[in-house]
Amino acid sequence: MHRQACTRVERSSELVARPPEASHRVRIFSSRTTDRRSLTYSLARSLGVKCDIVEWCDSDVCSEVCARGTVDVPRWIDNAHRLQHRLSTTLPMCYANFFGTHNSAITLADGYGNQDPLFSGLLEYVEWIAPEATSRTIRTNDQYFSLTDQLNMGVRMVEIDTHYVLGSLRVAHCGGLHVDALDKLVEALNYVAKTLGYDVRWDTETVGCNPSLSSIPADYQRSFVDALLEIKSWMDDPRNGREFLIIYLDDEPDLLEWGVVPQLVDEIRRVFGDDAVFKPTDRDMHGREGAAGAAGPADWPPVASLVDRGFRAMFVSSSDYGPAMASHVFARGLDVCDWREPGLRELHASTCELEGGFMEGSLLRTPSCQIQYGPLSCDFALNNDNKPVLDEALLRNVVNCGLNVPAPDLLTPARAAAAVWTWAPGFPVEGGEGGCGDVVYVAASDGRWRTAGEGTSCEDVWRLPLACRVDAPPSRPEWVLADDGACPAGTTAACPRHPRENVALVSAIRERREQAGGALLVGARIRVDELTS
Repeated sequence: MHRQACTRVERSSELVARPPEASHRVRIFSSRTTDRRSLTYSLARSLGVKCDIVEWCDSDVCSEVCARGTVDVPRWIDNAHRLQHRLSTTLPMCYANFFGTHNSAITLADGYGNQDPLFSGLLEYVEWIAPEATSRTIRTNDQYFSLTDQLNMGVRMVEIDTHYVLGSLRVAHCGGLHVDALDKLVEALNYVAKTLGYDVRWDTETVGCNPSLSSIPADYQRSFVDALLEIKSWMDDPRNGREFLIIYLDDEPDLLEWGVVPQLVDEIRRVFGDDAVFKPTDRDMHGREGAAGAAGPADWPPVASLVDRGFRAMFVSSSDYGPAMASHVFARGLDVCDWREPGLRELHASTCELEGGFMEGSLLRTPSCQIQYGPLSCDFALNNDNKPVLDEALLRNVVNCGLNVPAPDLLTPARAAAAVWTWAPGFPVEGGEGGCGDVVYVAASDGRWRTAGEGTSCEDVWRLPLACRVDAPPSRPEWVLADDGACPAGTTAACPRHPRENVALVSAIRERREQAGGALLVGARIRVDELTS
């Protein structure tokens, strides 16, 4: 039976939030069941998210999912993430922030995890497998919503799990399992098969691709090209004309062994063309003038300058395929800002302690996984609940530490809001009070940005000291507060460009307030030129 994506069912502001676990329960019917909708479950409803609901079906199991691009993202969240990305991209790329998601394309919106509730129900009948199990939930999708909706929620680095399955490049959550003995056996079988005229393309790097471990038929797994086309469609929207994305390919070395890398590059070129992709050769041309050899952090150009030159996207592969991909794809690691992926336990988010430090020129990406295989965690550990995870509380902490790329699972508008460090909810106020909506201040109370309004007049804001950024490395931001509105030498009237600068500014405001014996100081005024450029 072919996949069915039904027409719009409803868009409702009355969706009732229930615990997500409620969506992982379906009744199990006999083969004589004729009511297809009796096997339908709705995650959108359980999360209380507003969107256009459609059905995604295979066999006799359906999921009510949010139609692509219809998730209601509060305007202030959209404005904040766009602003944050624009500000951080004025820095060299190695210091910029790219809000991300983990396994972005393994999403329920495209059918991944569609049959999870069915298998969760079946698991209730086989408690003897692991009687001590603390979880009997199966969740094989990393994300709820489409790539388009994730981008609308502020994501600027997407991860696409790219594998060669059933004769084509597909989005599949598989690989990473390296068993040398089994690989040697498959290699021997492949040698015999080739001698007999067959070609075996399977190894332990592709375990979980076919059959899929994502509760979806293997041939329903989305094509790589289709995922790229969705991203390109979002980028072509005039409102996104100055957005720059990093597209991270989580792939395996077997693509090189099987001679598929040229196809990978060709599909990238077919969708994005040549001019819009920032390539390894372009880095040498557009990096810091005079830079030679291995690129240091300061040698990378600011993303904003790349957008000025017409670049819109950059592809990075987790596997280094050498010359086969060098024309269009970077290799993760030293070649890209000494790219590193510290685990959440290494970050010490409460104290911002990390070996090597934050904002020191290494691009730090930390994903978290919330997949659950019944009693087994994402890493196949028994009774492991995957914690810590980048939930709303922890996400806020690691963002303020300066983690370049936090990549959570199960992104929602609420989780996206936790990654906001600029605008307060509801801001900026349209037009401001008395026509001074371009006067912005950073509040001492919560570090959020506001315009005049809600009892704060334009005159009140103008009387606040002006924030002056000290010329210092991004990892050690400093601010001076100028009461007379004139910044001293060695400083610049500016606004924070990344969350660590914002945290440092708030600290300076609070310190000034303490020095004044607790006198009321609601915040500091920031220069807004960078907000509108």
